[in-house]
Amino acid sequence: MQCVYLLLFFFAITYSAKAQQLQIDSNELFIDYGNILLGTPTKRLLTVRNIGEAPLVLTTLKGNCGCLDYGIIDQVIMPNQTGKIYIEYRWQSIGVFTKYFTLSTNSKGEAMTRIKIKGQVTTRPYFFWNVLS
Repeated sequence: MQCVYLLLFFFAITYSAKAQQLQIDSNELFIDYGNILLGTPTKRLLTVRNIGEAPLVLTTLKGNCGCLDYGIIDQVIMPNQTGKIYIEYRWQSIGVFTKYFTLSTNSKGEAMTRIKIKGQVTTRPYFFWNVLS
């Protein structure tokens, strides 16, 4: 009987070691839109990879203001597979912006990942001679 308990104990330890792990390309954790002409779409698809050995569940994606649109396209990502989320800045006014998204998962490593976007909304195209005027 003790042997059965011992086997169950080792199974539980082995299973918990094979946890879900999230990987987002470091280029996608910070997005610099640069100068955006008013009216230009800003929607981006980001790739999320599960580098663990158990299914990764994307639970929530939140933005820090009402001018952000976002969504989870693939809720559950199987091991060694990729999924998609989308983010979008809906410009309300002209000027510089810095916004944040927070992605929550069931990952054992980093359960929350922060994505930062920044840029500047302008009314005319930006050319190098704009600096001179």
